Amino acid sequence: MRPFDRSLLQIFSAEQNEHVEHIRALIETVANASPDSSTPDSSTMDELFRRAHTLKGAARAVGLEPTELLMHRVEELLSRCRAQGTGFGEREARALNQALDSAEDILAAAVADRGLTDVSNILATIDSLPSGHSSPLADARGSVSLPSRDREGEVIPPAEPALLVRVNADYLDDLIRTSSELVVATNHAASHRSALEEHADHVDETTDEWLRLRRGCAGYVRGNSNNPDFQRVTECLNFIDRQLPLLRRGAHAAATAQRTKTLGLQRRADELHQNAFRVRMTPAETVFAGFGPMVRDAAHEEGKQVEFRAEGLESQADRGVLQALKDPVMHLLRNAVSHGIESGSERVAAGKSPVGAVRLRIRSRGDRLTVAVEDDGRGISGAAVEEEAIRKGLRPAAGAVSDPSELARLILTPGFSTARVITKLSGRGMGLSVVQRAVNQLRGEIGIRPGAGAGTSVSISVPLSISTQHVLLMEAEGHTFGVPSAFVDRLFRVRRPDLRSIDSHECVVVDSDPVPLAKLSELLQLPAQSVTDPAAGEAALEDAVLQVAVLVSGGERAALIVDRLIDEREAVIKDSGLPASAAGLSAGAVPLDDGGVAVMLNVTELFVRFREGEKAVSSFLPEKPHENVHRILVVDDSITTRSLEKSILEAYGYGVEVAVDGLQALEAIRRNPPDLVISDVMMPRLNGFQLLEQMKNTPGMKEIPVILVTSLESREEQERGLSLGADAYIVKRKFDQRELLTIVRQIL
Repeated sequence: MRPFDRSLLQIFSAEQNEHVEHIRALIETVANASPDSSTPDSSTMDELFRRAHTLKGAARAVGLEPTELLMHRVEELLSRCRAQGTGFGEREARALNQALDSAEDILAAAVADRGLTDVSNILATIDSLPSGHSSPLADARGSVSLPSRDREGEVIPPAEPALLVRVNADYLDDLIRTSSELVVATNHAASHRSALEEHADHVDETTDEWLRLRRGCAGYVRGNSNNPDFQRVTECLNFIDRQLPLLRRGAHAAATAQRTKTLGLQRRADELHQNAFRVRMTPAETVFAGFGPMVRDAAHEEGKQVEFRAEGLESQADRGVLQALKDPVMHLLRNAVSHGIESGSERVAAGKSPVGAVRLRIRSRGDRLTVAVEDDGRGISGAAVEEEAIRKGLRPAAGAVSDPSELARLILTPGFSTARVITKLSGRGMGLSVVQRAVNQLRGEIGIRPGAGAGTSVSISVPLSISTQHVLLMEAEGHTFGVPSAFVDRLFRVRRPDLRSIDSHECVVVDSDPVPLAKLSELLQLPAQSVTDPAAGEAALEDAVLQVAVLVSGGERAALIVDRLIDEREAVIKDSGLPASAAGLSAGAVPLDDGGVAVMLNVTELFVRFREGEKAVSSFLPEKPHENVHRILVVDDSITTRSLEKSILEAYGYGVEVAVDGLQALEAIRRNPPDLVISDVMMPRLNGFQLLEQMKNTPGMKEIPVILVTSLESREEQERGLSLGADAYIVKRKFDQRELLTIVRQIL
């Protein structure tokens, strides 16, 4: 039996579970159809056939040949029934369900690396079935109506009055955040071997060694069979012979059960997250519907005539994403009216209609949301942008700016404006920088280009949801960084002799086009971890195989050399509070399995550094810690919160120890008293309030300052924490890393 790709098997497991669940429901629907109806609903039979066919193809891709064969025979049975315009009855339904049971057994065996289930009997059963309609399963209670289904096969419930529940948006955000972390945790658990699986392997190894030992000493034991001592030895050997197979079967059964439960938990976690995500999905109209009157009011203030149209308001997106885009889109619409649309007389003189056009276009595709603001106005003057850039020292060389990426970079600079008159709507140069900052926080990208025919088009592309994202993790000079996979064009390895040099800049050829190349560590000004002999280093460099990630943003591509490409995974991205955030380079942090974090890079700002080259001299890393390092104990039962707070504090030069609850914290304090304790409240064994109370009643501990960081936000809880002696009380819902760092500095 060839080994299976574990990651592919994991993906197939989730897909098979989904198809099996739907096929079972469809089988029951057809089998329970009315006896008076000789022809089942064709859409139901088509959906059955489609799902069986899809499952067959997926089984073929992953290498599960028995499942592929089963689904092929299921297709044949369904084809016979469909060709005669009949449904099927009890015998067919039973055989189909047995086929599904076998498919689940086959998957469980593949996951546990055991021999795959023999399906010859069930195949023979399916082949023996007649092609006609058997006796239906409908009981005497009457017919069962066939539910309508949508294009995805989901049952459409009968129309009834909608049940609405008013829910606090903060609670919903907490649900999304928690379910996102649960998805990441279960995915991680499902992708790693468990202790039970390792234990089963150890039992296998022990069994193999035992069999070799048994064969080696068999003759010696037989030659001393009359010796009473050897008789006792023989009894012991026979006992072990009987027990080892039992132990082996038990170990593998426990490992398989644990793996199955883990995969089931993973599926349930995904379902929970998807359901929670759907609850927070809302039409763009709920947030953007008020822009029409705003645009008309802005045009009236400017003395202009403007026709506004919004398209795609029915597009669904995460409410949090739409809310984050509300102000940026408002700034873009105001810019279109103020900067883009000309006065009526200018437009008539240019041969245009006196009424300007402003369009808001919204589209969701895949996991991305695109929002574009377009106008048919005067467009952006490259000469005016170039003049202002020179005046501000942003562009030393003369010549009109024509490259769209450089044009966007310049006008998105804070304070950049070509307007000579400041009005209530424009002229201060802050509107587009607000847009850029919001897009950075959403880990998206912004593009500014000439509109179709005339005017300007500004497009924003962001993830459809900010709860989780697929990210690429990579390493440079011992530090782990990440970028959203949506920006990754491809990954590959290249030998240094295969690189090209164009205008003294190294390039790599991708799709016959030269793509500029740079080391990530140099872009971020990371100090080298070790210094090697220059001659030896140059010799090694000539033969080096480089790991390269090609990124794409706004139609522009750049190739990054990294020390190591680590992994691609689904991750929860959190605000890091790192110094680079202020410069726009950091787009959050991803907690890692070892307790550290990967800093998410803002791809747009990374491209800016790429273009600036040696001019980007500021280091990404924070200043090195001072000699006298304050020690902080972080107490929280959430590994994500512990890891994030630890990394933030260490980035600012503090020494950090962690504890998972109040009891472990007390042991750590007794062993080595810290300078400060930062504790959660809701924890097992000993909660934060109890920890605080014991500390304040214990000599040697009562002088240690304590900061409580908790989701308990009622006035009574805050008063309780402060009355027990807490030096500060931070509510997680309002949590800001900078606020935490400010309080830490004040206390220490």
